[in-house]
Amino acid sequence: MLIGRMHPVGPLLLALAAGLLARPAEAQVMPDGPTLTAADLRSAQDLSGDWTWSIDPYRDGQAG
Repeated sequence: MLIGRMHPVGPLLLALAAGLLARPAEAQVMPDGPTLTAADLRSAQDLSGDWTWSIDPYRDGQAG
């Protein structure tokens, strides 16, 4: 009797069947809007210096 013993090809066939029955991964969906690439290579604006005003419509910079 071969109870508890598996044929050497059994695990291979089981892995192959599991691989064939598995659902393929969904493709990555890219956003509709533009994507910023090579940001470090783009020209920049220097923001140092005196600031007279700043727009903060959601009051993220203040408590309350």
